[in-house]
Amino acid sequence: MITLIGSLALLKHGGVLMERLCDILLHQERLTLYAIVLGLVILVAGKTIPYKILAKISNWPLCSPNWITFWGVIVFYISVVFYILHWLSMGFVYAFIYLPLAVLFFFVSEAMDWLDGRMAKAREKFAMPRSKISIDRGEWGDPAADKAKHLPAVAALVVVGVFTPYIAIPAILVDIIGTFVRKPFTQEPFTKFNVFTWIKNNLRQSKASRVGKVKSFFWVVAIIVAVPYHLGWLEPGYFPNVILGIALPLGVLSVISRIKISREVDRAVDDVHAVF
Repeated sequence: MITLIGSLALLKHGGVLMERLCDILLHQERLTLYAIVLGLVILVAGKTIPYKILAKISNWPLCSPNWITFWGVIVFYISVVFYILHWLSMGFVYAFIYLPLAVLFFFVSEAMDWLDGRMAKAREKFAMPRSKISIDRGEWGDPAADKAKHLPAVAALVVVGVFTPYIAIPAILVDIIGTFVRKPFTQEPFTKFNVFTWIKNNLRQSKASRVGKVKSFFWVVAIIVAVPYHLGWLEPGYFPNVILGIALPLGVLSVISRIKISREVDRAVDDVHAVF
């Protein structure tokens, strides 16, 4: 009898616990959707801030375009920390806040990525002085920051089985190669190596192109789409791989566009760039 009563009590409390856990998970999904909506609002807002205001903000301490690029990377890794906490804290009270915060910080980091470019344009528009060192840092720092954020995220999603290695690994390798086909690697001490000397002699341009920006956009979309698959909210599918697959040839084109190959190839690449 005592065993039966104990079993019924355990079943009752177990049912209450399961009900509470389901409520938490539903609350988490709802908050995550709110975070996605708020993140999209932040992205749009970052694109609509007037250039005059951005120019003034860029003069504030630690708010220049290059600093915004740096802060964007920091915010991204704060997002990663919250995402890890989400997986380490499943089942604990208030653990449901980690995933929405991870999503929100990710969108903020992407908004800052858009913001630094618009700030640079604002300074140029209002003829605000900017040193050559600052401009050079911006040309390679912004793409490098994108890679510091997107490559680890895609690699992690390969490990957990969301992205297939047959698409993700070539995409990652192309982006890594694209990192080295830039101005900083055409100077000492890199030019001690023949490959960087060759890049220096054949470099067409170093800054991010429109094709490269479109490629980065598809990387971001692929990561965002992959998260619901990783969380088990959607049945396993190939949609994230399709999006990342679109980014792969764009990445190849972006790398080719920076190197002098032949007059015919250069002209063909320029024609493709004109489409974008």
